[in-house]
Amino acid sequence: MTTLERSRGFYRERYRAAPGAMRDYRLYLPLLGGVTQGRVLDVGCGEGHFLEAAAEAGLEPTGVEIVPEALLLARASQPDAGWVLAAGEDLPFPDETFDAVTCLGTLEHFVDPPGGASEVARVLKPSGRALIVVPNLRFLWWTLTGSPGTEQQDASELLLDRSGWTALLERAGLEVLSVEAEPWYSKPAPAWKALVRKAIWSLLPLRWTYQLAFLCRRSR
Repeated sequence: MTTLERSRGFYRERYRAAPGAMRDYRLYLPLLGGVTQGRVLDVGCGEGHFLEAAAEAGLEPTGVEIVPEALLLARASQPDAGWVLAAGEDLPFPDETFDAVTCLGTLEHFVDPPGGASEVARVLKPSGRALIVVPNLRFLWWTLTGSPGTEQQDASELLLDRSGWTALLERAGLEVLSVEAEPWYSKPAPAWKALVRKAIWSLLPLRWTYQLAFLCRRSR
């Protein structure tokens, strides 16, 4: 069994145990650098929540995912979007196809993260934008506890800090335009919890935030 097959199997089993548990990134759309029209590809799209928001904003959505069960739900909610079962390291699209490419909380789980980042750069138009959200090795809680908090799993996971991720993306052919902290509103919650989360997140320096959102363009 290959590493990719083990990874796919892990996420399929986890998804079957808790349908609907894939993280909802639809509220990350404002971080996409002002892209408001054209084709958008979400690599590791899960159930398609982000692409649902993208379609409502006027973008033409396409999603790639390795978990068939997630794609079934995504297709049911958005039958007119393009849904592809494929690995992020081997995107079945020509060069310079998309006006925007997102990879939200998934690149770190790729069997080959540098290869996945290179694929993002390859399919992105020269004028396009890529939004890549990845975990921060220097997250304050992990720093205080001395543990990155990753579960023991039969799937890959890469943890780097801001400089490490920047170097990886640049080697893959992406130029980092800006880096932002994970939005405080990334998890829908009751109003009082949202206010508490906003207060905590607003005080947390970027170097200690949980996830980093990299806005990029092609560098070559």
